[in-house]
Amino acid sequence: RGLLHQQAGSIVARNPCRLDIDQTIIADCCLYELFLHYNFHTVTKFDWVSHASNYWICDGIIQWERARDISNALHLEINWKCDASLLDHVLKMFMEHSESPFLAIKDDDLYEEGPYRWISVTSRDAEVHGMKAIPAEASSFFLAFEISNPPRALPGEFFDYCSKLGVLTLYCCAFNFASPSFLKCHGLRFLGLDHCTDDKTIGGENHAVWLCLSSLWVLDLTSRGSE
Repeated sequence: RGLLHQQAGSIVARNPCRLDIDQTIIADCCLYELFLHYNFHTVTKFDWVSHASNYWICDGIIQWERARDISNALHLEINWKCDASLLDHVLKMFMEHSESPFLAIKDDDLYEEGPYRWISVTSRDAEVHGMKAIPAEASSFFLAFEISNPPRALPGEFFDYCSKLGVLTLYCCAFNFASPSFLKCHGLRFLGLDHCTDDKTIGGENHAVWLCLSSLWVLDLTSRGSE
């Protein structure tokens, strides 16, 4: 992480008035955007990096009254444009570190429990690589199912421990629109739903109004199922 802190120091030096914040926070923003680059999803074609400034705030990395100004300024400064294979190599090195704050699961990876704050999963099966529930420490979670016929339903207890979850993005998932299981996530700030469909066979109470919407700062809906 020494390189990240050096980068953070350089960013502050170029913007001493606009970015008068702890360099550790800037380093976390750099790492989070690197995490997003690694997870540019080839199936969804959705550029998660373009939402980085929203994620930083909704995740809770950047707070305070000037959060939006600081986030926008950082988004202009942080740039990880380089060879994709190099980015993959750097991210894998971070994930091998015992204190890595994030986990990215792809292909045939197996989920291993840990105190991860940021998690992304690309899955071909409904078992989500053996993950039964999102860890309690998670503040950002991205899930994309690669098999979409039919869209996959999430495990019933998937959101039971998500008291800290601020960012949630789901691609090609099925859930009961009247009673989505992520209503348990009372701290959600960013909710992204892409190609998700209504599955009325999944039980639950009928919530005419999604109570979690009252806490949202960003709602991103893309090609939602029409049923």
